[in-house]
Amino acid sequence: SDIPFLAVGDAAAAFDPISGSGLCFAFRSALEAAAVLCEARSGRGSHYLGYQQGVRNVFNEHLHRRSELYRHERRWQTATFWARLGIQSLWKATQI
Repeated sequence: SDIPFLAVGDAAAAFDPISGSGLCFAFRSALEAAAVLCEARSGRGSHYLGYQQGVRNVFNEHLHRRSELYRHERRWQTATFWARLGIQSLWKATQI
């Protein structure tokens, strides 16, 4: 049968730990993927493309939130971790 492969959790999108969203996304994506697979298996159609678009939308929102978090975190500007991320340009662009 034509039951699609659906990536869930970190296999679908890996979230930066600073967001605190990874585990929630893993559960949510697993539940949504299970519903899509059940529909495909029963022959009621498939929302496979909708699932993929949903994952992209959630990840794009994550990238936006992460950028905002990084932009506002200034306590450790000289720390190696933040320097490796290369976000000094974000800090310079939004002088507070």
